[in-house]
Amino acid sequence: MVATSEIPRQRRPSQIQEIRSRVSTFRQSVCEHPVIKVLPEPPENVEHEVVDGPDGGYGWVVLVAGFFCVAVLDGYCYCFGIFLDDLVKDLKVSRSTISLTGSLLAANSAFVGPITAMLVSKYGTRKICMFGSLMAGIGLLLSTFQSEIIGFIICYSVMTGLGFGLMYLPCIVAVANHFVKLRSLAIGILMCGSAAGSFMLAPLESYLEGNYDWLMAFRVTAGLCLLACACAVLLRPVEYVEITNPEVDAQREDQENRTVGWIERIVTLIIDKDLYRHNEYRFYLLVMAADIFATLGIYIPYHHLPPVAIEAGLSKEEANFLISVIGISSSVARIGMGYFCGKQLVHPITICAAVMTAIVPAVLCCTIATSYPVFIVLAAIFGLCTGSWVVVMSPLLVRILGLPLLNPAYGLVTGIRGIATVAGPPFAASAVEYFTSRAVAMYMCGLSMGLSALIFTAGSLWNKGKTRRGYTQI
Repeated sequence: MVATSEIPRQRRPSQIQEIRSRVSTFRQSVCEHPVIKVLPEPPENVEHEVVDGPDGGYGWVVLVAGFFCVAVLDGYCYCFGIFLDDLVKDLKVSRSTISLTGSLLAANSAFVGPITAMLVSKYGTRKICMFGSLMAGIGLLLSTFQSEIIGFIICYSVMTGLGFGLMYLPCIVAVANHFVKLRSLAIGILMCGSAAGSFMLAPLESYLEGNYDWLMAFRVTAGLCLLACACAVLLRPVEYVEITNPEVDAQREDQENRTVGWIERIVTLIIDKDLYRHNEYRFYLLVMAADIFATLGIYIPYHHLPPVAIEAGLSKEEANFLISVIGISSSVARIGMGYFCGKQLVHPITICAAVMTAIVPAVLCCTIATSYPVFIVLAAIFGLCTGSWVVVMSPLLVRILGLPLLNPAYGLVTGIRGIATVAGPPFAASAVEYFTSRAVAMYMCGLSMGLSALIFTAGSLWNKGKTRRGYTQI
């Protein structure tokens, strides 16, 4: 009897030690910085090659955290129209003024992209995303105590907009850093946070606004921003380690010692120095030019497709549902194209050229369509193509510049997109008023997408004309 009672006591120390070992292993997997080994660009080639790095594991936790952050910030931006009438009544200003506050929020969240990239490079994704979430939450909370439009713009459009901008880029960079083979798929899932946020927040905000008021809705959203701050804690930083290459080290030393001109000094105040000196910087500028034209056109159908469909004979409900079709098909494309792009069967810039080319006839056909099923098909094509373009941009930048430069490169692209986002729909609206035709807006969208397709195609041909090393991810 004594012997049997002593056996469990003898095993307890080993069991406790095993539990401690497992806890320690889990703690290390969460707290330690994963290492990404990259091959520096050789003199005769242009692409960084990821030799080794994390691929999933804790990265799925990072993906879920980033997904929630993107769902909150993008979903709320798309729900602003719910509060339009109440804000006009309480702040005693015109509808156009209130609409301007929503546009300024979206613009500020994009304009801050280059600054966010610099801050992420210095302080990491976790700290910047946490700071942005707190800033956005505080801005939303303070905006509920404003009775004048100036105070509302400062708290809502500026503070909250800048906070959302500080949240967005760290999520993309953090997810990209925690995946190698599945990076494109992971980024595609992350990008679906926008549609998921719109789907979940729209009924929530409508319920709060209808049963309480816009003040309660804003304060609940501020609480969601605090939850996003808690999720940002999970964005574990990573460490880049480059495999040494004597030839590359010598070349970089020569670049560091060369005389820096006044133009470079000015440019590198905004653009990362390594990005500006990269061999593929001109190719990057070509890609960014194509992205600008695509961004100019992408939001025009969201504003002008329903009126065009109503003029063609569709009911208001049917016309408004076309926007939902675009959102659903865009989400499907982001996951599907993310998975396909991860297979590396086709260069990302070729995919961009193909989908932009396919958009043009779909947009132009909207001006002559007369039946509801045709409009559904055209809206689905637009959503599939734009969703594919959005999700492919990150892998494209990694492909031509390397993973270490994704942060500054995507940050600059985001900032330029802000300008195009603000300029596109108003310019199309002015053209509609001038020509007194809704179809003009769709023509402008087709023209903008066509120019983007031409530039992406030129980049694809430029890429094929060069002798490149195959880009592999191990």
